Amino acid sequence: MDVISDIEQQIGKARDALDGKRAELVEQQMKIVDQITELDRQIAALDAMVQAKSRSQSPRQPRTQRTNGVHRTRSGNGDMSGKVLDVISRAETGMRRADIINAMGAHGDARTSASISSALVALKKTQRIKHEDGFYSLPMPN
Repeated sequence: MDVISDIEQQIGKARDALDGKRAELVEQQMKIVDQITELDRQIAALDAMVQAKSRSQSPRQPRTQRTNGVHRTRSGNGDMSGKVLDVISRAETGMRRADIINAMGAHGDARTSASISSALVALKKTQRIKHEDGFYSLPMPN
């Protein structure tokens, strides 16, 4: 029976040593978690400073329009004119207004169709496009 009690004592000592080492590691882990928490706090403070600075230096916010209770950002006419020019420039021959509207995926959308029409008028006034026989196209280079 002495052999069994010696083995039990050795196991008890090994268990105590492992429990002690585990306690040390848990303590180190808690210190590391505290350090990580502090670093996260500092990073959040830096992010807040950067965001505050960018807000104070940011240009005027884009205009918004309220439609059916939803705020939508309005783009300037230049965006639509650029899209219309892009569609017309990809066509080998001139395009009718309806073809441009369809190509831009605005068929049935009265508001976007009106924007496209306004862009066509503006582009025609500035002579960036020409309009002949119902077809819009890019003018020939001089």
